[in-house]
Amino acid sequence: MYGVEAITTSAYGRSLTVKLLLVTIVLALAAANRWLFVPLLERFDRSLPLRRSVRVETALLALVLVATAVVATREPAHEPPADDSAPVHTDRATHDEQPSHHPAEPASDDR
Repeated sequence: MYGVEAITTSAYGRSLTVKLLLVTIVLALAAANRWLFVPLLERFDRSLPLRRSVRVETALLALVLVATAVVATREPAHEPPADDSAPVHTDRATHDEQPSHHPAEPASDDR
């Protein structure tokens, strides 16, 4: 990625952000399991909160795998072309940024 703005403006950045948020939630839930629900289980033999939490954690981990697959299929944002004078537009279908060129001019790869 070529800038912080690519995190919110590119499909890859948004997908990666969702994945990282899911992983953060899973880690927080795992910590709650270890330091909150396991002691409850040991002291009061109450397994219901731990069982519910483990189910939620398992579902979130499945979502992390889906988010990982999405991130793996997205192409990271690339650095802008060296010629900053060429305007950049976003292809709405793929969300890829590509330099614009005038139809009368040959595209940069035709030169």
